[in-house]
Order: sequence, then structure tokens, then C-alpha cells
Amino acid sequence: MEEKLQQLKEKFPNIVIEKKDNPFYEKFEDENKFLFYVNGFTGNPDLKINVGDDERLERLHHFLEQELFVYPDFVAVKKENTIEVLLSTIGFKPYRLYEREDDSENTIIEIGMFYNKNDLNITIEVDNAQGNITKLLEIVPGGARHTKKTIFLKINNFIKSSNEGIINDTRNIINSVLFDIEFSYGIAFETVNIDSLIRRLVRKRQKFNEIPSEKINLVFKKYIPELIQYFHLAEKVDYLPFKFICYYHILEYFSDKSAYNIVSKEVKKLLLKPDFHIKTDQYVNTAINIFKKENDKYTGDKVKVERVLRQFIDREDLKETLLNIEKLNYFSEEVTIDCIKPLKLPAINFDQDGNFYGELTKRIYSLRCSIVHSNPDFDESKAVPFSPTSSNLHKLKIEIEMIAEIAKKIIINSKEI
Repeated sequence: MEEKLQQLKEKFPNIVIEKKDNPFYEKFEDENKFLFYVNGFTGNPDLKINVGDDERLERLHHFLEQELFVYPDFVAVKKENTIEVLLSTIGFKPYRLYEREDDSENTIIEIGMFYNKNDLNITIEVDNAQGNITKLLEIVPGGARHTKKTIFLKINNFIKSSNEGIINDTRNIINSVLFDIEFSYGIAFETVNIDSLIRRLVRKRQKFNEIPSEKINLVFKKYIPELIQYFHLAEKVDYLPFKFICYYHILEYFSDKSAYNIVSKEVKKLLLKPDFHIKTDQYVNTAINIFKKENDKYTGDKVKVERVLRQFIDREDLKETLLNIEKLNYFSEEVTIDCIKPLKLPAINFDQDGNFYGELTKRIYSLRCSIVHSNPDFDESKAVPFSPTSSNLHKLKIEIEMIAEIAKKIIINSKEI
């Protein structure tokens, strides 16, 4: 395999070949000793393909011969004047696509459009077995499930790009076409995010107990149903920035409620003072000031998030969880996300309370603000707008590992028995 890959490298010098030890080699006899990954594709140099056998190598060879431009964020390719984009349906049954009686071939909808002096012919089609988009799906991990009944948008006669560049031009055309189709005919499509298609599993899955064969006894716990709904929604969402925000909603649920918890504890301390009957007025004034401070409507969201984390998250418990999923070292170091300007997420010291909650809060809250305030014209002093590049989405996926665990712990620790 290694020799064949070197021959491929000689023919296509722009590709990069990476050789790694296979961690499953000693456990399974049919596994190869080494894993080989290829990246460096035109348009999307970060896209990484696992080449494990001769069949995959042959498909990759055939794909590279097409000299295709691969888009970096959504699943699409361009060759000469033709662009093909993979689509998925939203909120309606795919059978509606096949209701037209005059559909003799695979074209469902044909569209004419002028864009930047290009007289475009655009089609929405199915079953593009010979198309270039299918060649991409055949080599991308996770792409095989989209090769049957594929729905795709084809843009023909795209000759001249604008100053925005081919990627933005393609996105502009897609947005215009798909929204008009949805508004006029009630059938909605969206592009497929290439990162969610590949589903690079950066996490080490937790080991769960075997499903019991005998009767088990459980203690009734009164969980907050809204939090479970938020958690399940996050599990369903594929687009990573939205997934992060769904988990963040679980923290946000207690952003004001946690103030009442603090006030309650502090007031109880005052009431139990041995000399409360002597210094009643003084302690009452102290209680009023505590209430004002903790419930001030101008208290920043960042302060509220830290309050929630202090209430529900135990440092050692979170440390052990991240250690189990092999992500403790990652969160113990600073991470930079490349946006309009660098977004730096601070390292977290899990060994002592010190600044633990402050560092944890800043890491979560900075990312939240970056995603929510993704408007490029937003004041950068308040947030660095998040750029959903392949590299940034990969880092975001790891950050989601921690906030997902924090969300679970908040659900558990906020229960009543």
C-alpha cells in the first residue's frame, strides 16, 4: 500500500500522505498495521481521506484524475464551468420530488438565472450516478450513504466569478435558488456540511454498562424536563455551532436562578448568627445588599455563567470525566480559533480551585459570544465572530465534548429526589 501511495504522490504532487500506527492492529488480526491518510485537495486542503485498501486507493486515483475543485465547508465540487452541490431535504417527504408526471429523466426542476454576467442553467436532480459529486461521495468517509437517491443542485455555464470569489458566488446562488423554491413550492432543501458528513470522531466514547438481563431497581429522580429537551435537541443537531448553543442553553437556564440559590445560602447564614437578635438591623441591611448585588439586572452574563458553574460543577469530577474521554490535556492548554482576528480560549487549571471557574467560564463564554455574534460587522471588542471553516469546526467539535459533559452534570445535580 505504501509503495502504491508513493506512486500516487508522484503523479499528483500536491497531495499529502500521512502514515500512522493503527491502534487496533494488535487487537484484531484482520487490521492493517498502519493507517494512511491523504489530504491536500484543491479548494479544501484540510479534507482528509483514509485509504485502507486497494479499492479505496483506486477510487481516490480516479477522483484525482478529474482535477476537481472541492469546496471547504459544504459538499460540492467544480469542474470547468459546472458546479455540483449535494442537497438534503428539510421538513417534507422526499416522495414529493417524484410527483411530476412529465419527469422523463432525473431532472426535477430546471431554472434559468443571470448572475454576474453569467447566463446560468441550474437544475435540481436525483440519482447522479455518473456525476462528479458522486465521485467525491465515494471517497469521503460517510459519503456512501448519500450515493443512492442523491439530490443535488447543478449549476451550468458558470464562467466568470465575482470579486467575492467562487465559494461566496456559489453560496449566493444556492441561497437565492433554494429560498425561492421553498417560498414558491413549499419544498425546502439545504446543503450538507462536509464536516458533519465525515463525522470525524474526536471523542473517545464512554464505556457504558451492559444492558441488564435481570430486573433492576431505580430511585425516582425529579429531573427538569426542559433541560432534558435541550439536551436531546443538542444530540440531534448536526451543525456544530447550533449544537454548542443547545448545550449552552442548559447553563443559561440557571443564569438567574443561581442568584436565588446564593442569596438563600447567605441569608440563612445571617439568620443563624448567634447574635442575630442583637444586630438584627445590621444583618437585615447586609441581606438586602446581598440580594441587590446578586439580582442586579445589569449583572453581566459572564458573571451569571460562572455562578452556575460554581453551583453545579465539581472541579475533580469534571477533571476525571475529561481524563476518561482523553481530552484533559487538550483543555489544559490554550487553543486559538482563526477568525477575523484570533479567538483565544484560555487554558484551564484542573489541579486547584484558584482560577478554575474563571478560566472555565471564559473558555465557554468566549466561544458562545463568538457563535452568537457571528455578524462580521459586530464590535470585535465584545466578541470575535466565529468563522465556520473546516479547521475551526474541528476545534469546536472538541469544545463541545466538554460543554456536553457539563450539561449532563447540571441536569443530574439540579434534580430533586
